[in-house]
Amino acid sequence: MSSKRPGLHHVMRGLLLVGVASCSSNPAETMPTPTPTCADGIKNGAETDVDCGGGTCSKCVDKKACVAASDCGSGACINKVCSAPSCTDTVKNGAETDVDCGGGTCSKCPDTKVCTAASDCTSGVCSAKVCTAASCTDTVKNGAETDVDCGGTCNPCSLGLSCTVGADCSTSLCKQGSCQYATSCKDLLAANPTASDGKYTIDPDAAGPIAPLQVLCDMTTDGGGWTLVGKGREGWSWVDAGEGTANELMNNPTTNTVAYLDSAIVAAIVGNPNFNAWNSSLKVHRDSGFNDDYKIRPNAATTFKWSLFSDNRHGCGGNAASTLSGSVNVSASPLGLGGFNSSNADLKDFQNTGNDCTRMFTPLWNSHDCKGGWSTGVSCTPTAIAGINNCFMATNEAHCIPHVRVWVRD
Repeated sequence: MSSKRPGLHHVMRGLLLVGVASCSSNPAETMPTPTPTCADGIKNGAETDVDCGGGTCSKCVDKKACVAASDCGSGACINKVCSAPSCTDTVKNGAETDVDCGGGTCSKCPDTKVCTAASDCTSGVCSAKVCTAASCTDTVKNGAETDVDCGGTCNPCSLGLSCTVGADCSTSLCKQGSCQYATSCKDLLAANPTASDGKYTIDPDAAGPIAPLQVLCDMTTDGGGWTLVGKGREGWSWVDAGEGTANELMNNPTTNTVAYLDSAIVAAIVGNPNFNAWNSSLKVHRDSGFNDDYKIRPNAATTFKWSLFSDNRHGCGGNAASTLSGSVNVSASPLGLGGFNSSNADLKDFQNTGNDCTRMFTPLWNSHDCKGGWSTGVSCTPTAIAGINNCFMATNEAHCIPHVRVWVRD
């Protein structure tokens, strides 16, 4: 029986094969693990999403995974997802100048918040990059102001500026959202029923040729809205162009110096050039113990003229007979004046019960030193009635001229 013994080359070949097999191994078990980078396309290391977040890589864009706001470019990590900036995420992001405000995309910032422009702030004032509280000198319409630095809690606004109520205006009148001059005290009272007695500036004919002027308003008597147009004791000249000055009339309403407005101004205050069409017309209040009010109405004249009260029949010149008639409000009079109720009576000739204190006439009398005024009857002397102690009387006559104030309202 024959057998073959392996040759040397067969033995060597086998040994080589065994050696090759014993030197081989798994590459995954022998290769080193790569170091994570922010550009390897793999979520690894401290990254919260692929190649971003975790503090070692750039911040993640919206919709990428996060664990903290610092992981996100928007600064907002909501439900572990980076979210776009919003005005309610409690983070200063996007165009915001401070947390959730400013920048034009969110609401304006309150005071003390960071800003870059006035438009970032509710006050409209950005000073040293901080929103600053509104003031009356910041040249911005803010706070309670109705116009720039005026109205509301600031000083009143001047003519033509914006307003909401009369108190916002130096003119005391707000019409259609702007400060305007009233045409009369009645006009002022209609716009502001709580207006008090005092001095006001009015413009009787609005845009007409009459310049604005200060007047004294009675806002309480007999319904209020009365404009003082004349005052004084003896010496009324009855000139159409007025007498004295408007300042004298306004500032010294109870002194005896005569002052009254141009008749054209009086007609403009009433708002009706047709004297016959006036309603309440003139109210003549006699002071100095009389304390009575005459409401004078026209009898024939169509144009209001102070000269209507003069009379050329008594040696002092002047116009023809008066064309005024009137009635008296006796509620405040200590004299019980009840006789002036005829709308047809001419006041210069009318008398109640004789030529006494209940009479009122206005022409110039030569026997009265031609001193014009709102005279009483001849038998009314300063001592005839208690309290009457401020009447002018000529030495040759007993007519008494008390201090008078003339008001107008229509």
